[in-house]
Amino acid sequence: MPSSRQHRPAPASGSPRQVAVIGAGMVGLSCTWFLQEAGVQVTVCERASAGAGASWGNAGWLAPAPTAPLPEPSVLRHGLRAVVSPRSPVYLPPRADRTLLRFLAGFVAHSTPRRWRAGMAAYAPVNARALEAFDVLAAAGVPARTRPARPFLACFRRAREAERLCAELEAVRAAGQEVSGRPVTGRRAREMEPALTDRVGAAVDIRGQRSLHPPEHVRALAAAVRQRGGELVEGSGVADLGQTRGGVTVVTAAGQHQRHDAVVVATGAELGRLAGRFGVRQPVQAGRGCSFSVPVDRMPRGPLHFPAQRVACTPMGDRLRLAGMMEFRRPGDPLDPRRTAVIVDAVRPFLAGADLDDRCDEWVGSRPCTPGGLPLLGATASPRVFVAGGHGMWGIVLGPVTGQLVARTVLKGRRRRNPHRSTRCADPHPPAGDHRRVAPPCRGSARAAHPRLRPRVRPLGWGTLARVPPSPPRVRRDERSAHARRRTSAHRPAGRGLGGVARLGRAGGCGRRAGSGRAARRVPAAAGRRGRPRTARPGVGARRGPRARPERGRAGRRRAVRWTCTCPPRGGCGGSCRSSSAPAIPTRSVPRPRPCCASSTTPSACSSTGTRPSGGS
Repeated sequence: MPSSRQHRPAPASGSPRQVAVIGAGMVGLSCTWFLQEAGVQVTVCERASAGAGASWGNAGWLAPAPTAPLPEPSVLRHGLRAVVSPRSPVYLPPRADRTLLRFLAGFVAHSTPRRWRAGMAAYAPVNARALEAFDVLAAAGVPARTRPARPFLACFRRAREAERLCAELEAVRAAGQEVSGRPVTGRRAREMEPALTDRVGAAVDIRGQRSLHPPEHVRALAAAVRQRGGELVEGSGVADLGQTRGGVTVVTAAGQHQRHDAVVVATGAELGRLAGRFGVRQPVQAGRGCSFSVPVDRMPRGPLHFPAQRVACTPMGDRLRLAGMMEFRRPGDPLDPRRTAVIVDAVRPFLAGADLDDRCDEWVGSRPCTPGGLPLLGATASPRVFVAGGHGMWGIVLGPVTGQLVARTVLKGRRRRNPHRSTRCADPHPPAGDHRRVAPPCRGSARAAHPRLRPRVRPLGWGTLARVPPSPPRVRRDERSAHARRRTSAHRPAGRGLGGVARLGRAGGCGRRAGSGRAARRVPAAAGRRGRPRTARPGVGARRGPRARPERGRAGRRRAVRWTCTCPPRGGCGGSCRSSSAPAIPTRSVPRPRPCCASSTTPSACSSTGTRPSGGS
């Protein structure tokens, strides 16, 4: 079992020593605990009580195998008709909300196989460390324990539905995550779990998973934070955050101002309210779920999953907790009794001996969901404000490993500045004896200070929110500097383009490609008198050599090419020999040159005006 000393993050020089964590859920308390491992003094601000949000009513699965991005191709397969129905597992009540429309547009854009594979590739390395992070907490003395899930069955009506889950597990395995699962028949599933009825026609046995009691685990983690000297302030909401010189000011709902070196925002579905002003532009939508517990005659041996109905069942004490559904409502909306009835009707045919009418601990909570299905972790546009949220349904299983990643990001601190290098302009002449690399003087240093030119934050998956600078504006051709135009014109061949005389190869330099197609051939530059490059102009050749041949495009038509003269360099024709025959080019034509001296033995047979001799063929 790994010890906490092996995974203790080491603080860097200049790292914050007083940190405020906003939110006392599974993610916020995990960040607090791992920050305390490095000796940081942490203050936790919670609007209600510890674990009273989405962590309280979670199903309690520690199952990295089904942990995947929420946007998947099957969502588009269900269609809009199923989403707007209150009886659907995924329910979207019709309402006008700009943030919801942005979220849905991004959600649909990410519901493709390619996007799902990319998101799964980001989840795979983190899922591999999820259970290990729980072992670190247990080794450090956190009293809450996890239980192995034996068995962990995903139940279906027909074997065809089970094949879809097997294909999804294969895709998860292809992304680099280890998954151990095998399909079983309905009879074998009932032998493994007697609480199932004969309506279960097939199942998939997933191994290597665990489960826990979410309320007990969150309370134990909060007690461990207090025992280490952390301050947990319950019933104190945060109204605003303000960045000051050398720190961040936390403004509570009561009007108090508290100054800290850094702040971690872990407020779940309300992440954008405080983090939006610090560059977090991704919408975080509340995906509300329901849960309740019922008594059973025979407690199942392990968790049960009904993927088609989107319902999860977990033994907790002497009762069985049922959780599921997904509805996109506002976080403060009350519980809809129709959603509870949907869960009851969905699992009634599959569970034997469960009194589904004796429900207690009915709960509805908001799970933070992002359009891409990946959490938002790491630094924002401010180096002192960090975010940790957007886990969707996987906040419990990924909470401790998120605390490890965020704590390491916070403890990195600021890099030491080079004493011979300024943030505005580097010194191009360092002192004697300093052989370190010094960057050239910067230009446009006021970009970072301008509020409209601040870098935007884009989620790149786990570990960090990269501060991507804005892309440089496109410069129109007529807006370029005079130096750039002169430099470009020196390397541009002369000519009229496709409609007039064919362009020639560059007259100076080391040569360039003649022709406009992919198979253009290399033409060396020609030298004029006294070694100077000969000026290229329409109709003037640049070299002597074999006659160029027209190229063929994709459709077999002849393209406009840059011809080179085949006459001797002092023949008098000047390279202007060409016939009136033209290749087949739509709307316009390019004159095709011919060797004017083909029938003559002396160079003087060509006239200076470019006309052919009467005896030539």
